[in-house]
Amino acid sequence: MGIWVLGLLSGCISNVTGQWAGICNIPTASYEANMDVFVEVFTDNGYDLEGQMTVSDWNGVSRTSSQFFGSRTGQYAELRGRFLSELGYYEMTLDVERQPGSLVGACAFTVPEGEGALLGDVELLR
Repeated sequence: MGIWVLGLLSGCISNVTGQWAGICNIPTASYEANMDVFVEVFTDNGYDLEGQMTVSDWNGVSRTSSQFFGSRTGQYAELRGRFLSELGYYEMTLDVERQPGSLVGACAFTVPEGEGALLGDVELLR
């Protein structure tokens, strides 16, 4: 029974399928630029993730990913959404660790043809 419980718990900790919502907090020199993030992971085969991401920036502009890339290694996952706008592609990258009921880590928001990214912390909850 102990092995069965351990297997069940490790499967629950590592799987990231489902809906996740939270905030990417990007501190800047003069204010905090919070971005609402909603991720729905449809498929998690243990390595590759399929799904969709929506972000809403500090100006209230909401974008849904035209492309979604994701990968997972154990309890760590990288989620990347690309958002097409009239200026080009925006990209939100989340490097997170799976914890019970949450994904916690770093976020990076890259603007079209920009150099560098806005960096912050993210916590997503089911």
